[in-house]
Amino acid sequence: MTTTQPKKTAKSKLLASPREIKRQFPLSDKSRKLIQKSRKEIKDIILGKDKRKLLIVGPCSIHDVNEAKEYAHLLKELADRVQDKFLIVMRAYIEKPRTKMGWTGLIHEPDIKKPFNLNKGLKISRQLLVDLTAIGVALGVEIVTPSLIPYYIDLVSWATIGARTVESPHHRHVVSSLNLPVGFKNTPQGEIIPAINAISTAREQQCFALVNDEGRLTEHHSSGNPYCHLVLRGGATPNFSQEHIRLCQKELQQSGLDPLIMVDCSHGNSGKNHINQPNVFFSVIQQMKTNKHIFSVMIESNLVEGSQDPHQEQLQKGVSITDSCLGWEKTEEIILRAYEMV
Repeated sequence: MTTTQPKKTAKSKLLASPREIKRQFPLSDKSRKLIQKSRKEIKDIILGKDKRKLLIVGPCSIHDVNEAKEYAHLLKELADRVQDKFLIVMRAYIEKPRTKMGWTGLIHEPDIKKPFNLNKGLKISRQLLVDLTAIGVALGVEIVTPSLIPYYIDLVSWATIGARTVESPHHRHVVSSLNLPVGFKNTPQGEIIPAINAISTAREQQCFALVNDEGRLTEHHSSGNPYCHLVLRGGATPNFSQEHIRLCQKELQQSGLDPLIMVDCSHGNSGKNHINQPNVFFSVIQQMKTNKHIFSVMIESNLVEGSQDPHQEQLQKGVSITDSCLGWEKTEEIILRAYEMV
């Protein structure tokens, strides 16, 4: 039986090279020093040289640049207040992996209700990250598309490989070339062994294809990344309890790795309900008192709590269009309370 439906025609167009976009949106000397300093501070926390704890705090994803900058100003003020006990890094996620369909992030779909526009998204995203570092906040991202990292990685202080890509060889190889700390999340089902294998791989020297600043593929030889760590984000059930963390640390040690743990308070650990994040957060803060290898906590937070459908006619200001987030007031409240506990 033949079909009368026409075949879809694929199309392509050239992207501006990373070098071209970096020239349009350069990094200031002040911001460069901030990034260098914050990368070193995170590494020192991982190594135990800095006794503070690392907090990764911010929106599930960024869809509005003005709202992101407003949030960054609030976070900068809070970060300064607690800097003797916490180093705060802002979640500045400009790509979103999807299990099925959905909005894929500012880089790919800068105009939420219009077709993909990668050239525009790359420019908007780089300009945003430049502006955020100018405000004075260190930034964290999720690496979703490895070929795009030359466009923005110089602006990043910490990165993660998400639950859906933790088993990807190319993601592991790219991480091995990065001079910044990177967390590997457990799988969506809650499995930690793939993440542990990823850490082991990324610590070693690798050879792989990498896009350079001119936009050309190169044969790249990496030196390995010693600052990789496990991020527990839950699965079908949460995995932030003392027993879960103890077992994870045992698995890490049996693989010859440091038992370093970051806990994501959202996703499977919160049952995908932002209201539960504070309970996870305080449980982990309490565990930190007796378990020095729990070095970090992640919170999904925005200007306003909850989430909204990105396809509705009028978007609410400050509300996530992906995972539901804590509002700013609650975020500030729990971090200041934790500051008194630590």
